[in-house]
Amino acid sequence: MPQGRIAGLIRQINSALPVDAGSLFEGDTLSFAQVFVLEELFALERAVGAPASLTALARRTGLSKAAICETLKGLQKRGYVRARISRADNRQKELLLTARARAVEGEVHRRIAGLDRTLCAGIAREDLGVLERSLRTILKNAKGAREGGPPAGQAVPSCTKEET
Repeated sequence: MPQGRIAGLIRQINSALPVDAGSLFEGDTLSFAQVFVLEELFALERAVGAPASLTALARRTGLSKAAICETLKGLQKRGYVRARISRADNRQKELLLTARARAVEGEVHRRIAGLDRTLCAGIAREDLGVLERSLRTILKNAKGAREGGPPAGQAVPSCTKEET
């Protein structure tokens, strides 16, 4: 595979993804990032049995707090999420899903599942595990490259083969 093909494919996939998830309420269009964050907030709340914190959301999604904050601002502005000071630790904020968010919870799940089905169409079930592990490795490598690369002296196998 020629140099840069994986990076090029990832760029193409990113640009091919829809920008918005459409209307959940009449005239209220949410981005896929907003729908994704709502989905993760629902999942965290189910797992913990309490409202999520920004730290827990960042840990779960692998996104930076700054990126999540931008998405949360839009969700707060539209009335899907509100923040309050944590009763357990007044240095932390809890992210509360509003009645408006709960009203669209099923649709949020359907939109995320629909995107997953679309992205995985034509891929054999037995290949999906390999694909997910490979994507997680690429993500880990990308984060390492952003932070200065692998530790000194650590050999990293290339996913591209140099053409001779």
